[in-house]
Amino acid sequence: MFRKYPKNLKEKTEGLEQFILQNKALTGYWIILTGIMLYQHSLGWNWDFLVYLMNGEYIFHGGHFMEWLRPPIASVIMGLLQFIFSRPVSGYIYIFAVSMFFLYAAKRFSESEGLDLLVFAVLISTPAFIAFSTREGTEMLSLAFIMLFLTDLKGKKSGLWLGLSIFTRWTHAIMAPILLLQKNRRKILKTGLIASAVSLPWIIYSYSTTGDILASPVSFIALNVLLRGESTSPQLVHFAVMTVPAILVLSLAVKDCVREKMTSLVKENRISWAIIYITGATGLIYFLSDITHLRYLYPLVLPVAFFGTKILKDLETEKLIYGFMAMNLVFGFSFATSTGFESSRPYQDASENIECMVGSDSWVPLNYAGLKAEPPVDSNVTRERIRKGWRILDFTGELVDNEIEKTSGKLIRDMGTYKIYGNPEKCAEPQSVDTTRIDEYNLAKGTNFTETGFILNYVGLR
Repeated sequence: MFRKYPKNLKEKTEGLEQFILQNKALTGYWIILTGIMLYQHSLGWNWDFLVYLMNGEYIFHGGHFMEWLRPPIASVIMGLLQFIFSRPVSGYIYIFAVSMFFLYAAKRFSESEGLDLLVFAVLISTPAFIAFSTREGTEMLSLAFIMLFLTDLKGKKSGLWLGLSIFTRWTHAIMAPILLLQKNRRKILKTGLIASAVSLPWIIYSYSTTGDILASPVSFIALNVLLRGESTSPQLVHFAVMTVPAILVLSLAVKDCVREKMTSLVKENRISWAIIYITGATGLIYFLSDITHLRYLYPLVLPVAFFGTKILKDLETEKLIYGFMAMNLVFGFSFATSTGFESSRPYQDASENIECMVGSDSWVPLNYAGLKAEPPVDSNVTRERIRKGWRILDFTGELVDNEIEKTSGKLIRDMGTYKIYGNPEKCAEPQSVDTTRIDEYNLAKGTNFTETGFILNYVGLR
């Protein structure tokens, strides 16, 4: 057993060297792409990414902050990395590892479907792909799991990849019906059970920590579906922005020969049906979301790259692909570095100057900076927090109104980017920030629901 390991390691190293030598253009392209994502991460703090880092710290290292609505896979990976690296460095290692894992998944998927890897990798990595792959933390990883799910669709391992994808992004549960393409009831059942088994460690952890097995998904549903008070309208232009320039290749389908090729492909290849389903499911999730963010269309790059690579098969594409490479990297860099990050300075300053428990509309970066800060609930809760000695940090100017300031606490200090309110004579002891979305609902409404109880009550079964 011990003699095989060095041999296998040597074989894998040699295989990697051979892959690099045979794919120099792709290797160079992907290194630059990964460098853009790493540079993007250095520009400031991103809300969602900070949450995953802190969740990982909470799970493995006794951190004080936990946002239960998040799926666990990204946080688990970041938490494991924190056994070796510091929390900030773990973020960079995570981005690099996910990028390499995605390339591995793309390689396996391309080989299984007879795709040219270079063409597929270039078409899938649109400027929007580069901008959103690791900015929030989960898009690229979840899509890599989906590609492996499709690659191993005929086998039981597909259940593992599906489960990992769902527990990286909850919305990927909509991909589960693809299992029906296995066309064998026993195989579908086994694969479904394997996908469900992925949830067991998280179910056990959730129950042992919160007392409810549904703490995480119900918190997500409560915030994003049932209790969301804001909304934005869908924008059809988002579909083009996510997939340009690769989507331009599909315009070739107007040619009779290309259309016949696509028709034959759809008839003969079950993966084509899965890809079409992914297109529809992604669009459905986007249109049903209260907040229709561009990155919710991220999985669309897979269908466009898949069919685009099929269309370009047997055609002279070298100049086109190198042109797409340049466009992706130039516009991807511009897109990736333009939005989505904020300076850490105000939060670090607050952490250095405040020792009390905090309520704030910017609770996530404040927690990352070291303060213990809860999210806002409503004006009554804000008054009660001030009465108990909390500090209220208002970054938007909407958290503390004139009535609260007059009756409950005064403006202690105006810091320019935020204001500090409270009772200067009291200072509440900081406490861990690990409540669920239903705990916050109970606090606002005076109820006492568990996560399971909340769902049963909402649908009228209790």
